[in-house]
Amino acid sequence: MTVVFSRPNGYLEFNTTPPGANIYIDRVLRRGESTPSTIEIAPGFRLIRLQHPQFKKFYEITVRVRPEGTTKVEYEFK
Repeated sequence: MTVVFSRPNGYLEFNTTPPGANIYIDRVLRRGESTPSTIEIAPGFRLIRLQHPQFKKFYEITVRVRPEGTTKVEYEFK
């Protein structure tokens, strides 16, 4: 018998004002996903970018995703 130990995934929960921002995780666009959204992902540090098509400015932050936890990312575009 083989036992494989793995860390359970965590979640990233995205909310922006206004909604509809594109979501990039580790510099990769999540095609078909925009805010608001919740994404299941492997634990670890993740570079997040939120970019709204109506604004030139984008929001970028590094967050830590914990196993079985939810990390919230919220931003208001102005």
